[in-house]
Amino acid sequence: FALLLVGDFGLYWGHRVQHMVPFLWKNFHSLHHTLDTPSPVSTLYINEVDAFLQAVLPILVSSLVVLPHPVTYYVYIALRLSDNAVNHSGLKPHFLVDLLTLKFLPFRASVGHHDSHHKYSGYTGPAKNYAEYFWIWDYLFGTMSTAGAHKKD
Repeated sequence: FALLLVGDFGLYWGHRVQHMVPFLWKNFHSLHHTLDTPSPVSTLYINEVDAFLQAVLPILVSSLVVLPHPVTYYVYIALRLSDNAVNHSGLKPHFLVDLLTLKFLPFRASVGHHDSHHKYSGYTGPAKNYAEYFWIWDYLFGTMSTAGAHKKD
């Protein structure tokens, strides 16, 4: 759980900074938002800087902070990849997918949470719903959308 929490905190800030810094938005993260409708494939529609800020850096930092067992680390990576695909699907997941991606955890972001981010955040500047796993970051830092931010799918 600590690995998810620390990693998601890093992902939140890596994602948010790309919307707030015009250079990062224009040259890197805006590519991901050019797709009108998110899909599992759009999780891969990013460039190297985007991947570094939202995947490599949060995973590296959380792993150095938590020092997980190797099996825990690989389960965490598998969870991150599968959850990212589910969050970009735009579909209400089957209950088994919810179970496997830990959607039952407190403050767990829904598919709707990330859909709202893509729907209203296709530009630089203040956006909403940066968090991938726990919507609590958006709540605490004032970036949570009031439309479907933490409702269950």
